[in-house]
Amino acid sequence: MKKIGICLFTIAILLGTMPLTSVKATGQSTITTDEALELIEKALDGKVSNEITEQEIYEIVKEALEGKTITKGGIECELLDITMRIIQEATSISSGELWINLDFTLLGIYQVPVPIPQLPKEGEVSINVKNFPDSAFREYVKTEFDKNGNDVLSVAELEAATRISIGGNTQIKSVKGIEYFTSLLELKCWRTSIESLDLTSNKRLRLINCADNQNLFSLNIMGLEELEYLDLSSTGIKDLKVKSNKRLLALYVDNTEIGHLDVSGNSELWFLYCSGTKIT
Repeated sequence: MKKIGICLFTIAILLGTMPLTSVKATGQSTITTDEALELIEKALDGKVSNEITEQEIYEIVKEALEGKTITKGGIECELLDITMRIIQEATSISSGELWINLDFTLLGIYQVPVPIPQLPKEGEVSINVKNFPDSAFREYVKTEFDKNGNDVLSVAELEAATRISIGGNTQIKSVKGIEYFTSLLELKCWRTSIESLDLTSNKRLRLINCADNQNLFSLNIMGLEELEYLDLSSTGIKDLKVKSNKRLLALYVDNTEIGHLDVSGNSELWFLYCSGTKIT
């Protein structure tokens, strides 16, 4: 699969190459052309780069418009063709831009300008689908930590990120990418849809509150020697190892399926709440 060049090219979804039925509406729901453009822009979020391929663009558009009937003024339209042009490639000092042209029957061409995020320098992290695959968590990271809005976390922005507070956000299913926040001191992620947490890269964490996560079944906190507060109450956790968490002061595991808990190495532990467990 060749990569997108600087010149104009046509993605192979024309009649006779790739079937239009996979991009064409199937009548399950009706949207306007403006709504279709919004869906495509949203689907492209975090996925655009200098190296994006024709096939990737096709799959993104296909998924975004699947099951949709596109109309304009009550007239049903059909997406005939997609063309793209990279106006400027992104560099480490500036963002780039590409244009996607959508050719509809009866309506002509709609042009969608799409920014290409600035490339990260050494030590920086791009806010994209590769590094932050969960769209809800990615949006939180953008809003909370990307102060200059360039879709890149600078070294300074990463160092300033000491607290993540996503409690109550049930749209978040994964915090993949949290490993980049090595200055993190507090993580509050109670009542989300997170299923697993690997926090082994967040060595400075002192507080973790992930209570009321019924779908949370896996937690790795090995090596978090500065951890002082851990709340796992009302989660799906069945097994917990805190041997390496020497500074732990308060531990909440109430209303879980935990049946064994070894705290013999936690000499500083003051509070242990374990009611409603299988510990005997």
